[in-house]
Amino acid sequence: MIGSSNLSKSGFYENTELNVVVDGDENFAKMQAWFTRLRDESHDFNQDLLDTIESSWIKAEPTPYEVYMKVLYELVGHIVDNEEERGDYEIIKDLYQFQIDAVQQAVEIVKKYHGVFVSDVV
Repeated sequence: MIGSSNLSKSGFYENTELNVVVDGDENFAKMQAWFTRLRDESHDFNQDLLDTIESSWIKAEPTPYEVYMKVLYELVGHIVDNEEERGDYEIIKDLYQFQIDAVQQAVEIVKKYHGVFVSDVV
């Protein structure tokens, strides 16, 4: 089995492994020779590629707020993007009345301030 995880942010900067399972000394020797041959035939990255990587999203560190907003969008983005779904909160049928009140209050806060934190004691 051979694979690579290196076309990711961590792959560019942290992981340099080739995901591989090799059984036996003979197979290991063949794999090592194959890798050495590829390494010897390789070329350095050209400056255009390095400039593209440098200016791409891969170098951008998201802020905690951006991560939070992405998580929220993944959870409720379908409601935000679909006008027909807004107002038909399917989840409400499984909530207690005090939770329904909190959801309705949160919806009003979102309408007024364009955001809200909803939390519960644990």
